[in-house]
Amino acid sequence: MRTNIIYNEDCLQGLKKLPNNSADLCITDPPRDIHAEDAGGWVNRQGDTLKNVGRGKINTKFNPFPFLELLKKKLKVFNLYVYVTGDLITDYRVFAKENGYSVTPLIMKKTNYLPTFNNKYLPDKEQILFIRESGAYFRSYNEEDEDGNTLHKSVYETVKEVTPKKNVYHPTSKYVELMIQHIKVSSRKNDIVIDPFIGGGTTAIACLKTDRRFIGYEIQKKHYITATKRCGNFNPSFYRHLPSNERPKQLKLTGFERDK
Repeated sequence: MRTNIIYNEDCLQGLKKLPNNSADLCITDPPRDIHAEDAGGWVNRQGDTLKNVGRGKINTKFNPFPFLELLKKKLKVFNLYVYVTGDLITDYRVFAKENGYSVTPLIMKKTNYLPTFNNKYLPDKEQILFIRESGAYFRSYNEEDEDGNTLHKSVYETVKEVTPKKNVYHPTSKYVELMIQHIKVSSRKNDIVIDPFIGGGTTAIACLKTDRRFIGYEIQKKHYITATKRCGNFNPSFYRHLPSNERPKQLKLTGFERDK
């Protein structure tokens, strides 16, 4: 089984090829459930760009259950951080309850939210549901890692404040520092982390920074190329894992701050 690789394919097809009981953790930001009518605001994870829905209506539905059922088979013990908003929160909670998994809601508090009032509270937060099966690894406070390091107590706080980024790799790009926290709390070095909707590759970069292996899927070609270049720019040896016909023609990723 190849690791430290991103596949340009639908995750529902890609996950089927992955051996059962092969991964240790999943961190992902799936498509969203959007219902808006003359509400003002923006939608994401439905296309290449943010779409203004300040006027008119949009109704889309992402069904999370097929990928969650596949995920159950691929994870050794169910262990998931999923970024989610809107009505889909209920779907993930229903799935967890039906399977006897625990759910811990984490809050990502944004400092760069869009000021869309329109008779609503400000969109200054996003939920992260931490869903896990009994027996899933969770690093206890003051527990030393393989290098003898412990985590700061702030890592275990349930409200995470994030600062805005000038350059993003994807319309809904996430924060490497926050991904690293998830990874350090819920996996060990050399564990395998999967991201079925890897977008601009933030999960992959977080894994490379923490000595974890990763497998990602991205159905949109432009984001797959960005994520692949981003990994190669961070660690040139990443390209050695790719057959020559899968390597981007132009390896340099321009227009973005380089991951350090």
